[in-house]
Amino acid sequence: MTIVGVAGLLTLPYVALMPVFAKDVLQGGSRGYGFLMTGVGAGAILGALSAATLHTGHRGRWLSWGNVLGPLFVASFCLSRSFPLSLALVILAGPQTPSGRHSPIA
Repeated sequence: MTIVGVAGLLTLPYVALMPVFAKDVLQGGSRGYGFLMTGVGAGAILGALSAATLHTGHRGRWLSWGNVLGPLFVASFCLSRSFPLSLALVILAGPQTPSGRHSPIA
């Protein structure tokens, strides 16, 4: 339970800072921001569908790995300067993002 709380606390702020990454770091502007947020949503949907298809005995192990790897994907996204790589990383970090907590379009 502690791992989930810490992972959520450390990974949630990247979505609030997504407009800054899209505009200033990746030079993507509003279109790049839209693609990045779509990537977060697509990753969240894929993660939810993947978790739903796992057998009950294996869910805990996969979710634990997700809570360990999610912050690593977010940290890699923060260090990335390539838009395609950043998009792939936010898709991989998407399952870590709670739905409904995205920042408004700025």
